[in-house]
Amino acid sequence: MVTPPLPGGGGFSLSSAEVGDGQALPVSSRKTITGKRFPCRVDSAVPSLDLTERELPSVVDPRERGSATVWTVAVMAVIFTLAVTVVLIGTARVARHRAQTAADLGALAAARFAFTEPGRGCAEAASLAAANGARLLRCSTGADGIADVQVAVGFSLPVAGGREASARARAGPVHITDRAG
Repeated sequence: MVTPPLPGGGGFSLSSAEVGDGQALPVSSRKTITGKRFPCRVDSAVPSLDLTERELPSVVDPRERGSATVWTVAVMAVIFTLAVTVVLIGTARVARHRAQTAADLGALAAARFAFTEPGRGCAEAASLAAANGARLLRCSTGADGIADVQVAVGFSLPVAGGREASARARAGPVHITDRAG
């Protein structure tokens, strides 16, 4: 039962029926946890209740103390590993897409000059690849006007070091046949 606060000091008091979760606990199942001292008045029915201690039932096996910390650290390590894996895979995919973009643009530039100036087409492909952060590995233009370009983009992974993503693209003229005629 809660009694009114002490005059001039505030606080509260507990009777024996309200210790812990509202039920009196047997002495053998109590554990003591020290806490801060609060101004309160204790009924005379609970003479053993110290104002600096709260009494709680013993429900945790002492051998399991700290096991939640170990599990939390393990789960955090798994989450961190998954996050790092996702970032590394994302970095490789972005480099692959950059390489494919540079190869596509280089092939279109080379195909543009395939019939007029075949030697200039590969120079334009190399220039366009360099502008997109790639390095031209191979370039060829055939007599049919099809340009074949292969480029590589370098990227760095914190764990695996420097890598290269390569891509290949082909471009050429479109042959339109007249179906009406």
